[in-house]
Amino acid sequence: MQLRTQTRRPPRAALWLILLALPWWQGCSQELPDRYPVMGTLLVDGQPAEGAQIRLVRNDEFDDAPPVPYAITKADGSFVLSTFLFEDGAPVGEYQVTVFWPSVTRNEFGEQVEGPDRLGGRYAQAEDSGLQITVAAHSNHLEPLKLSAQ
Repeated sequence: MQLRTQTRRPPRAALWLILLALPWWQGCSQELPDRYPVMGTLLVDGQPAEGAQIRLVRNDEFDDAPPVPYAITKADGSFVLSTFLFEDGAPVGEYQVTVFWPSVTRNEFGEQVEGPDRLGGRYAQAEDSGLQITVAAHSNHLEPLKLSAQ
């Protein structure tokens, strides 16, 4: 008597999943763009602005397409940009700068929450902020960003 072993083929759904995932998987293996250190200071009415959120948008990408370099200012108004990793800098390019400086309030549970923009939204949109910087292929020490709260 001879025993027959049955070989199992993977279900078609599994094969389709693999085929659909291949482009995504290949996209993940792409190298990240080179980034260069970018540091600066944010002053509002001549004073350091702690906790302001700075974001760079490439001049040709007003839709906030990744990567979007960003920073949050320290107590002295200083910042160092991050793109993919903490303080890893930004890719070379021409950028519009946005700034959102939230007021800090407390909710009914006593937790700190972001309130309205202390700058009234004047610098919150890339196409309207009037702030521009260039990131070059070396360490970039920006001139202070001087804004007005009025």
